[in-house]
Amino acid sequence: MKFQDLATSAHTFPGLTDDSREVLPEWIFVAGGERAHAVNHARQTLARGACFVVGEPEIVGELPKSIVVQDWRDAAAALACAFYRNLSRDIQLIGVTGTCGKTTTTALIEAVLSAAGRRVGVIGTASIRYGGLVFESPNTTPSSIVLNRTLRHMVDSGIDSVVMEASSHGIHQKRIRGLLFDGAVFTNLSLEHQDIHHSLAEYFYAKSLLFSEYATSSIAAGKSFSACVNVDDCWGEAFYASCEQTASAWCDRYALSSFTIPFEGDRNGAVTLKTHG
Repeated sequence: MKFQDLATSAHTFPGLTDDSREVLPEWIFVAGGERAHAVNHARQTLARGACFVVGEPEIVGELPKSIVVQDWRDAAAALACAFYRNLSRDIQLIGVTGTCGKTTTTALIEAVLSAAGRRVGVIGTASIRYGGLVFESPNTTPSSIVLNRTLRHMVDSGIDSVVMEASSHGIHQKRIRGLLFDGAVFTNLSLEHQDIHHSLAEYFYAKSLLFSEYATSSIAAGKSFSACVNVDDCWGEAFYASCEQTASAWCDRYALSSFTIPFEGDRNGAVTLKTHG
């Protein structure tokens, strides 16, 4: 079977995972990570009844029931969106990125949306929470499969709005690939995660994708994307310029010191950010 055929029919399989410990008969397994471990994990899943193992040539190329792809992260994201039927199309999804303040900002937005009558879920560093349930988060931004699975659980629980932290790791490693966003917030930027980003420019680029590539695909899919950028931060103006190049009508700029009435909700669930400047 070719990968595209598998992606098209992914929702008909009983399960999908990138964790070999979860595999049950007839599940799809996506193999990634360090080569030696990934090969062993793929073999273990076949022994446990996996119907297909998906991965890059050096990982699954010599295994039976393998589907070879050039980028396992792209493949995982595509399969996750297909398996869980692109749930981000049907909910309000807001991404928050920045070096500091993501967890606080998601909590503030959660409170505002809840006060406006929305049923809100949160995905971030502190926890994954929705409908009165709280779970430990494996990462600030979970893997694409775990992320889409979480959205499925949220929607099944009646959640209609999700606020999530979009870390540079999560963006760089394509964990949010395929998701459609209604909005994004940039808080600030200072050098961090030098194991992945070797310069501040690379770090900036990873985060800016939320306001360019992901904004463009979300708008193309019919979302009315809005962005909110903190221009008190020295990198904020660059983020704002990135937004303007995509669609200037939906980008708002703010300075943290200029807030008068931070948020205001109406009975229909709409939320307005009041700013100066």
